[in-house]
Amino acid sequence: MKVKYFNIVFSQLAVVLISFVLIVIFAQNRNVFLIALLFIFQLLIVEWFVLYLFSLMDVMENISDSNKLISSKKIWFLLAPIFSTVFFHFYITFKICLSVKKEFISKGLKNQISRSLLPLGILMCVTNLFPTVYLIYNSFTDTNVFGNLVTFVVINILLGLLNFIFWFLYWNQISNVALILNPGIDDHN
Repeated sequence: MKVKYFNIVFSQLAVVLISFVLIVIFAQNRNVFLIALLFIFQLLIVEWFVLYLFSLMDVMENISDSNKLISSKKIWFLLAPIFSTVFFHFYITFKICLSVKKEFISKGLKNQISRSLLPLGILMCVTNLFPTVYLIYNSFTDTNVFGNLVTFVVINILLGLLNFIFWFLYWNQISNVALILNPGIDDHN
């Protein structure tokens, strides 16, 4: 039985809050606290990303073969860091959105989600790409675009938050598409 993976994220937030409280209570010094917090955060992001990939696969599995523009197996290439930050995420997003659009047209479904999916996916990919482009540019030139390290860190944090918001919204849209294409998906398991 399939699961709407998007809802699992909210239960994971409770785990993070409990872990955070335990770290604050039992951490002996600041370094242990920061390392433990970073480790929990990274595990959570990896878990969410894998659930996101399962959501993408659910959508592609519910699209007829004549409308598929990409194999659902290629989605797993996004786990490789080079593929997820460089242009492959654009490619996957573009192909999934076009496949969804073709499927909606072939089934006669009229829905705002199919029209808003591509712009939201592109925004997600662009905000994911900015820090990488900046690091590549800065490593090949002597000039620092933002002036100092503090400004660079603040801009990367803001772009990271913006990327997280767009990623979350895109994931929500993908989950809604999966529910529209296959109303039998059970989101309570």
